[in-house]
Amino acid sequence: MKKLLILFLCFTFCTDTTVSEITEQVTTTTVEIIEPDNTTQSSNVPMPKATYTNCPSEPIAETDYELEIELMAGSSDIIELRNNIYKNNDLISSAVYDRATYEEYGIFPNAENAILFAEVINSSGFLVAEFTSEVVIVDSDGINATSTCTVTFLQELQSTEKHEYKYDRINLESPPFEGTNFDLSDFVDETDYSSFSTIEFIETGTREMYTRVTDNYELLEAHVFTADYLDNHQISIEVNTEFNFEEAQDQAKKYARMFGQLPKILKSRVNTLFIHKGFYPWGGDMYNNDIVIHTDVSDYLESLPTGSFLEESLIHEATHVTLDYYYLNSSTWEEVQENDNAFVSSYAEEFPKREDITESFVAYIAVNHFPDRLDQLLINKVLSTSKNRFEFFDNEGFDMSIYDNRIFDLELLSKQDYQYKKVELSSPPYDGTIFISGEIITEADPSTYYSVENYGTETRTVFDRRDGAWLDKAMFIFYANFTDNLQIEIQVNTEFTEEQAVVEAEKYAFLIGQLPKVLKKDIETVTIHAGVEPWGGGNNNILIHTGMADIYQNESVGSIVEETLIHEAVHTSLDFEIYQTNGWAQAVLNDGQFISTYAQEYPNREDLAEFLLLYIAIKYFPDRINVDTYNNLLSTSLNRVQFLDSLRLDFSIYK
Repeated sequence: MKKLLILFLCFTFCTDTTVSEITEQVTTTTVEIIEPDNTTQSSNVPMPKATYTNCPSEPIAETDYELEIELMAGSSDIIELRNNIYKNNDLISSAVYDRATYEEYGIFPNAENAILFAEVINSSGFLVAEFTSEVVIVDSDGINATSTCTVTFLQELQSTEKHEYKYDRINLESPPFEGTNFDLSDFVDETDYSSFSTIEFIETGTREMYTRVTDNYELLEAHVFTADYLDNHQISIEVNTEFNFEEAQDQAKKYARMFGQLPKILKSRVNTLFIHKGFYPWGGDMYNNDIVIHTDVSDYLESLPTGSFLEESLIHEATHVTLDYYYLNSSTWEEVQENDNAFVSSYAEEFPKREDITESFVAYIAVNHFPDRLDQLLINKVLSTSKNRFEFFDNEGFDMSIYDNRIFDLELLSKQDYQYKKVELSSPPYDGTIFISGEIITEADPSTYYSVENYGTETRTVFDRRDGAWLDKAMFIFYANFTDNLQIEIQVNTEFTEEQAVVEAEKYAFLIGQLPKVLKKDIETVTIHAGVEPWGGGNNNILIHTGMADIYQNESVGSIVEETLIHEAVHTSLDFEIYQTNGWAQAVLNDGQFISTYAQEYPNREDLAEFLLLYIAIKYFPDRINVDTYNNLLSTSLNRVQFLDSLRLDFSIYK
């Protein structure tokens, strides 16, 4: 018996360039030469034939299965062998061997001879999967023979994905996120379970390592480690010798444990982690089965104010290595994309062939396995763009069992019992909620604001209530920075002096910083004019007229500047998402009342903004309002309160 190793070299990476074409393909095969049969031949001319001698008729419970294929030549020599692998009818691997190139391997039977050709079908990472092997042989007369065998893998089903997606659809004109590994919050952290078991130093030596410095494979010196996992996986971790040994060991342990946090489906095809210094993007290669990490980018990902995004970025790159291999050229995936008719991120929309699978799968893990770390409005956005993709993933039989130990009850997390005295009201108890108290938020409360940068004077198209129109005006431009990873442009009318503009920019930057993140999230600009005109919210903007601010600061109940800013920020950051939900509509219907006449007069425009200020008061500052206000809100709006609770919105600045 002759044992052969046939290598296929293919290349792709998660970069801004297009995916390279496959130059060769790779598999591991075993062949056995079968000696010719000396019995009397039939008078018929023998024809080539390919036969799977052990094609299974029942599902396979293991993760791999070795097929044997008998390749029989007819009256002429076999000169070409083709081997295709399909997963659920999608072609995932195609190999073509010609006799002139591969004759030395002895895989081409001569006339009236036979060879046993063996290949291993591996289902690692799938609990349920169907793979089809197809062999085509061609002889020197151009006569071909084809044979196929389908192998069904069926392992334990308790961890297969199947979810009931409950959400309110939001009509989105553009992708809701820039990139899912950043914008879906820090949903995996270092305390989460890892299947990492042991790590062993192998040697320091020369390795062919991919590096973003040259965007190529280079022969480099590396400290080499092997990491083993409780789910029967092993990887090589190769750390550039620009790290000394102790540093390399720390890096290897860090990423070995982080890799262990991946579900088995994402580990299944990853063989090697390359670790280098330098501020270069990470990457995942689906053909060479490796991930490259540059640690200066890691330091950046760990230092973001909103959390560390290392784990989410590793999910992204491992998806490139694993799921891209199966679905990048899948017609079924293309149909799913068309059915959703939307993208979860602008990165996926810009590179739909290359990035959509990865961007979608990061979101899939977040929504299905870490919903307790997301707010419901964010989940609504994800599912409004990707429900068909998620159902596709559900049906693929992925092994996601690493998350089985995550136990949470979303209803319990958001459930709160409210003790109050029911007040019978025939009309709304207030005209407008911003005028109830000036003490709900005060200047002594914390702010995430930390700096303002002056960018001089530029022209902006701004709304000015004194003109009642959008006009191009010269504005002082400032960028306000906040510790919760937000930056907002503040535009100050040049009717102020530059010194006055700086004062106004800093004043309102601090006030914006006092807003909870859920109310800051969609604010992109703040526009400041003089004049006694109402403030406004919407169009990703907060509009401020300083003459009106002077009035707000001197109300009889105290300064209501902070309270008014909450009201306007609701218009900017929450109106669009919440007014579209069935949950809000049902809550309003069940309550049957309004907290203010302003809300009652404009129920589809002002109800939420009027309500939310007092929602914040009863939840986080009940000692700053009187008992009548507390009872009035719950008497008119209990169902609204419970609906807002169920959304798990980020009000953490108040905690």
